[in-house]
Amino acid sequence: MFLFVMHPYSIIDNLTEVDGVPTTVKEMNIPTTVFVRNSDDHKIRYPNSMLSTKPNSNYNCSAAAPPHD
Repeated sequence: MFLFVMHPYSIIDNLTEVDGVPTTVKEMNIPTTVFVRNSDDHKIRYPNSMLSTKPNSNYNCSAAAPPHD
């Protein structure tokens, strides 16, 4: 079975905002995504179902990076 999921960030994105809080993406799993709050390195685990309803921004989108050879 193949599950296709769109996500607005990747693990390498280091300037992401979730609910107005600056974070870095650390882990992405099917049920959850783990962020680290930039101000104090506190880990925050969000269920992906909740993230789809929260305001979030990605100022360092890996999708905009040049393709790898």
